[in-house]
Amino acid sequence: MPERTIRVDKARLIERLNENRARHEREYQEALEGYKARLVLILSRKLEAAKRRLEVDHLIDLEVPREHFEDYDRALALLDWEQGDSVELTHGEFERYVLDAWPWKGKFRSVHASYIRPANPNQ
Repeated sequence: MPERTIRVDKARLIERLNENRARHEREYQEALEGYKARLVLILSRKLEAAKRRLEVDHLIDLEVPREHFEDYDRALALLDWEQGDSVELTHGEFERYVLDAWPWKGKFRSVHASYIRPANPNQ
């Protein structure tokens, strides 16, 4: 059975994609700043322990935030080349482009959330 499609206004879709991309960029920057702050905290603690000649665990278990700007940019470029005032989207494209529900979104939100909360003092 073929995938269902929907016709949408091209200008409205471009506006939504730009909004989604801007929100993704803000969230990525927040996560990156949180990651850097957490990394500095962990490294400074390890450095202090090493200076005191204590045993230092060399493992740093932090996940680096990943950005997905290319996915938004690819969709926007596609629309830039699309002729006409409306665009036909599949259900999957509608979920990604309009609802901002990309396959990577759950993982991204999890990493983002882990860095916008205060650091665990025992880390």
